[in-house]
Amino acid sequence: MELRHLRYFVAIVDAGSMAVASRQVFVTQSTLSHQLAQLEEELGCLLFERVGRTLRLTEAGQALLGPARGALAQVDEGRQAVQTLAGAVSGLLRVGVIHSFVAGLMPEVVAGCLTAHPELRVQVAELTATEIEAQVADGLLDLGVSLYPCGRADVMGERLFEDRLMLAVHPGHRLARRKQIRFAELADVPVAMLTPRYATRRLLDTYFQACGVRAKVVAEIESVAALQRLVRLGGPAAFMPARMALGTEGLHLIDLSDPPAVRAAGLVWRRSNYRSAAAVAFADQVARAIEMQPAGAGAASAAMRATPRAHRG
Repeated sequence: MELRHLRYFVAIVDAGSMAVASRQVFVTQSTLSHQLAQLEEELGCLLFERVGRTLRLTEAGQALLGPARGALAQVDEGRQAVQTLAGAVSGLLRVGVIHSFVAGLMPEVVAGCLTAHPELRVQVAELTATEIEAQVADGLLDLGVSLYPCGRADVMGERLFEDRLMLAVHPGHRLARRKQIRFAELADVPVAMLTPRYATRRLLDTYFQACGVRAKVVAEIESVAALQRLVRLGGPAAFMPARMALGTEGLHLIDLSDPPAVRAAGLVWRRSNYRSAAAVAFADQVARAIEMQPAGAGAASAAMRATPRAHRG
């Protein structure tokens, strides 16, 4: 059994189809099919069954998946360890980032990394906090930029900064003259929110529950950028991070109080003593980019408070 067989097998599982997997691993579909057939022949059983147009793991495939991921993660860690000893910041770095940090933070971070380390390749995936933690734990991501603290025991967080959630309304909205509002006052205010699969939405739900009111959710969208556009078009009020919303034209931002809606952001690492030179360089660039972002004035200064990075162990 060769490593490429395992990589191709895992790629097919993650992609859900031979066509998509072949593009992701840069081989033809016929080559990928042939490699899978070799692996199945060696194991003496089928790893997938076709159900309509989709591929479904057989029992044998399910049994192989966990060990295959573990073996690949160990090989990648070994490769990165050797590169670190050689002082190389190179190769492919896989990073998961929650949606609210992709557009506002990642371009500066990636540009800084590629300028400082031309041999590095960076792959940024926009994922939920839950997905980031799971993929970091499984070795599919080298690190994540997500919410702090982490929700899993097999990953560890490194606090970066706090970001206040604010209520955004159109300048013509009936609340547009308000500078601050309590959650209890929002019971009859139509709002647009992220779907419950996002940790930010679940955090807001807990604030409403603590105040004994139910949010009047009239729209759910899986994109903060789409929520911003909806508000600018005169739609319902929406909740969004101050770091992403401040300075956006067509939005009036209102501080949330009783309680203040504050979330913390941080890096997500696999719970291991090893961190590649590329991952550490990327993490340093994230901290540098955060320090360089203007804090703004008024509500902005309270909304974004950078915190020192923890010691890397």
